[in-house]
Amino acid sequence: MKMYEDYRNEFRIRFKKYSDQEVIDAFNSQVENQGSIGVKMAYLGVIKENLIKRSIDFSAVGDEKVMSYAHCVILKERKMVRVIDLSIGEIELLFQKWVETCRPGIAVDLPYVKGVYKETDKIHIASNIIGYGIQMALSIKDVVLRELNY
Repeated sequence: MKMYEDYRNEFRIRFKKYSDQEVIDAFNSQVENQGSIGVKMAYLGVIKENLIKRSIDFSAVGDEKVMSYAHCVILKERKMVRVIDLSIGEIELLFQKWVETCRPGIAVDLPYVKGVYKETDKIHIASNIIGYGIQMALSIKDVVLRELNY
């Protein structure tokens, strides 16, 4: 039977191969992921270990004692930034990449954001994409977890 340390060591081996962006993706995969079993605790511990080893500033979501997985983040200049804290211009860039990557069939010449309303876990975006309702409510997690490099 595998024990906590066995899982932790497996995760450490896996994370050695990860890029910084893959560590951020691993963090974002845990947003809204409830539960606190031993395997998950080992996984979360290795995420934090890797952030520290890689000198990635995670002060927007935690400190040496606690870590919050309430918000998705992006990596910006060696710092984790909560998506909800981005400027409208930064959200527009993220939205454009999301359209190009995940919805190429609805892409217009240059998708742009007409307006943004932020909630805790959603960004409501009014865009120039026609035929899909002028307003799109996008889950931040859905947008961020699409292997977008900011």
